[in-house]
Amino acid sequence: MPYQSKLAAVLFQRKRNEEEASRVFLTSKNILISEQEQLHLLDNKLQATLDDLTEKQAGGSTSYEMALYFRFIEMFRGRVEAQRKAVFNQEHVCEAKRALLEISVKERKAVEIIEEKRKNEYLKAVAKKEQAVLDEIGGQLRLRHHA
Repeated sequence: MPYQSKLAAVLFQRKRNEEEASRVFLTSKNILISEQEQLHLLDNKLQATLDDLTEKQAGGSTSYEMALYFRFIEMFRGRVEAQRKAVFNQEHVCEAKRALLEISVKERKAVEIIEEKRKNEYLKAVAKKEQAVLDEIGGQLRLRHHA
């Protein structure tokens, strides 16, 4: 009689939970990467704008142009700061999803360990029963041989 797992359904569900947690984590990780790229682009644009402002100041621009640049730079800094917050928030979301994935992996591994122990116990019990039967047969053969 082959071993029949009583935890197969539980193990299947744990694997499905782990796969779903993995998908959710990877999605949040991809969003984080996208948010970080946007922040990097905004930082580069801000730096280019600041470099332009430095050139304009050296070139003798009007105070009206300078005021426009300053307003634009302040607006841009606001966008950069908002993007930094978005990255920060997404990092927290990503960490939370990673924690859920770790829990799912641990739960699956725990069920697999329990299942493996049960299977080993079953196989030991079967081997013990087989050995008892073989011993019985061997004992009967000895009795017949001596009689």
